[in-house]
Amino acid sequence: MAASEVLALRDGDRAFVADRRFYPVVFIKWWGEMNEPLVRAAFRWLDEVNAQARADGIKVVSVNDSRMSKRPPATIRKLMAELIDETGHDDALPSIVVMENPLIRGAMTAMRWLSSREWKVETTADVPAGLRRALALLAEAGVAGPRGLDPDRFEIPELPAVDTSATA
Repeated sequence: MAASEVLALRDGDRAFVADRRFYPVVFIKWWGEMNEPLVRAAFRWLDEVNAQARADGIKVVSVNDSRMSKRPPATIRKLMAELIDETGHDDALPSIVVMENPLIRGAMTAMRWLSSREWKVETTADVPAGLRRALALLAEAGVAGPRGLDPDRFEIPELPAVDTSATA
């Protein structure tokens, strides 16, 4: 099953939007404190994107904007480490995480400790820098970048207006 172009899920004050309109660059934005249904939905979506990339014989780069997210609780940090271990995209290009909050950086470090796999993650302070780095990683891997992606004009998704928690 192909991943939808844009997946937007919201559960109260927490949400994410996953955007593959500029595949093989995928963009994920988080709001609030992550919970299990949202994390599992995001990983399912990303697994579908990675499966498509393998079928296409290319690699993807994900840019994850965590500037509006809160520090995930320990149960979610453990879950994310387990899901990363299970998916095992060892051949994937590094993920780019956009962050400003040192608590998010600390949570990411804790998840790396919990994981049995090496994480290929780079951080930036803003979305345009993250998108520029994603394009550079694709070029280094010999993968053509997406048409029409201008890092300085990329429209960052807004918080989904509709609560989808009953369907997530």
